[in-house]
Order: sequence, then structure tokens, then C-alpha cells
Amino acid sequence: MISFNNARSLAVALVVALLAALGATAQEIDFIRTDLNHISMNGDDWSGLRRAMRQARRSGTKVSVLHIGDSHIQPDIFPGRVRSRLQYAYGNGGRGLLVPLGMAGTNQPHDYVLKSSTPHRQRSRLLMRSWSTAMGFTGISVRFAQSHASLVLHTSGEGHAFNSLTLLHSRGAGYDTAVVAADSLVGRATSPWSTTFALPSLTDSLQLAGIPTGSDFWGVLADNDSPGIVYSTIGNNGATYAMYHKIDSFAQQTALLRPRLIIISLGTNEAFGSHAYMAQQMQRLISDLRQANPQAKFLLTTPMESQRRSRRGYAVNPAVATVRGIILEFGREHHIPVWDLYAVAGGEGASRKWLELQLMNTGDHLHFFESGYDLQGVLLADALLEQL
Repeated sequence: MISFNNARSLAVALVVALLAALGATAQEIDFIRTDLNHISMNGDDWSGLRRAMRQARRSGTKVSVLHIGDSHIQPDIFPGRVRSRLQYAYGNGGRGLLVPLGMAGTNQPHDYVLKSSTPHRQRSRLLMRSWSTAMGFTGISVRFAQSHASLVLHTSGEGHAFNSLTLLHSRGAGYDTAVVAADSLVGRATSPWSTTFALPSLTDSLQLAGIPTGSDFWGVLADNDSPGIVYSTIGNNGATYAMYHKIDSFAQQTALLRPRLIIISLGTNEAFGSHAYMAQQMQRLISDLRQANPQAKFLLTTPMESQRRSRRGYAVNPAVATVRGIILEFGREHHIPVWDLYAVAGGEGASRKWLELQLMNTGDHLHFFESGYDLQGVLLADALLEQL
């Protein structure tokens, strides 16, 4: 295991390298407040989580991290950077949760393939007004059009091969009858929403056949025997705290991942809609997650300043600062740690500077180019390594 000082030095070097690659001078990037890049612990105690992280590689165990969010999380660029940094420091426990985002007609991370040649009869996404299938905790649901459907899975990236495959699905789906990689492997029901197959050897690619018709497929948990960090993400375009409430048994299903740390990066969409009851919605979601995952610690993150279209072009959305204040106050009141991206990114006026450096997407003034998400991931990883 590398020391914290070395890990922090590498993270700072990555920040500098990312910005230097954009041709930015030291004066141009001084708005990035690395001096504020710390997690406000708000009286919480992470000593147990810290021990688990540091013992993972030495004792041959895994530590699961779950990052829940919106469109900033869905493509996995920002959390992917955090994943790689934590796995570099504490060991690579595998890729974790894979969601059929592409099969549902939306953007998917680039480090895995999850597809089927079988037509989909129905598919649902969290943001859809009504769901035609049973929705699971991933926010994505696909129902196959015919029996004996097939599914192709491929992971890329060092340490992401798997020898255990858990299929996530609606209740009573009958996935134990599926055939994995042409072998007659018998699946084992591990919960009402999951069926696990033990594979004979490590692989990064396989085909699964015989998926029963009428079942609703939510994703895959790819696992192996390697110790270290497993960093899974649930990211859905347009998501808010309230929208995850709508998924039946959402919190109970997250327990399938056994998270020791749950990071929640929401608030952007509340700032473009209604945030009148945001604190109550936060309380409900976190209370449910805590009850389902009593071993988990929590980290909230704030959204950074962004802009919205006006008659004269784009202007700063003042509601982002309001939402940020709600999250900060909620963390203080409930003793939940907070990472304040709003402040670290430069605070008020930061969006203009991120746009000038082409870190923020110049098309919508809300999302970010890959370099911007990379920078956010490096900064969050740095703040986490300081506490872990």
C-alpha cells in the first residue's frame, strides 16, 4: 500500500498535469481552491472505514463504495477517476456494478459492453414519466421480447476480469435457468432480486443465454477473488433525491452491493427545478439507505456553479448556490460529511472560468468536457485519500 503522502502528491500532480495540458498558466488556474479541498466531517467518525480500507489488501478483503448521482455520474468519467485512484492506493477489487444503459437507449460508460442481439420488448429509464417494466435500483430496466434471450458482457481495464456473475432482476425472474458461456451452470438465488453464477475461471467476456421472457433485467455485478476497492456507480440523467424514492425497495436493493461508503452527488437537477422540499427528500433517502446499510458511512457532495439559458444567452443559475447551502446545512445538522465542490471549483463566478478553459461544456453550460470531469475526480479522490 502506498502512503497517504505519496498518494496526495500524485493527486496534486495529476491536477497540475490536467490543467497544464489545456495550456493554462498558474495564474489562470488559481481559482481552483486546492486549499479548500477537504471533506468537512461534521462530527462523524470514519475510523472503522479507514481501518477497513487500509486492511483490505493486507487481509484479502474487499471494501465496497457506492456512488449515487445524476448525469454527472452516469458516464462514469468523474467517478471512474476516483475509482482508479482508490484502487491504486488500496487494491483493485474488481469493476463492480454494470448497468445496461445502452440497451435502454442512453449513454453508457466506455469500459464495459453489455448488449443483446435479442430485441427488447420494453425498456424503462428513471427519467421516463411512466415505466413499462418493474424498475430496479440501477434506474434502468429492460424486458426481453422473446424467451431464450441472450446477453453479451465484456469488461476492459486492469483487474476487471470476473469469476462470479450476479444478475440483477425483478422478483421471481427465473434466471437460474440461464446458461453461461455454453456451460450448464446453475444459478443460485442470493436475494429476491439477484441470481449468482460461479464461473470456473476468470474471464473478461462471456455470453449468457436462456434469459426467461417477461423478466426485467437491471444490471450485473461482476466480481472476482481479488482484495481491494470495488467502486460501483448508479447514475441517471435527470435524477434528483425525490426520483430515487420512486423506485420500490431502492435502498434494500443497494444492500446487494454491501457498501461501506455511500457517496451521493445530487442537487444539480433540483437547482433547475424545485428544491422547496429538498431537505426532506434528502432525509428520507438517506434514512432508508442507512437502515438498509447499517455498516455504511455517507458522503454528500455539492454541485458546482453552472449556468442556464436566458433571453440574452446564458447566465449563472443562482439556485445552485441555494441548493449548495441546503446540502451544507443538512450535513452539519445530521453529522454527515460533505465535500463542497462548489467552493473547491472556485465558488461564485467559477462557471465562467471553467468555460474559458473548456472544462465546462460550452454547449449547455451545465455538463463538463472529459477534462473537467477528470479534474473533479482527481480533486474528490485527493480529499478522500486525506481522510482514508
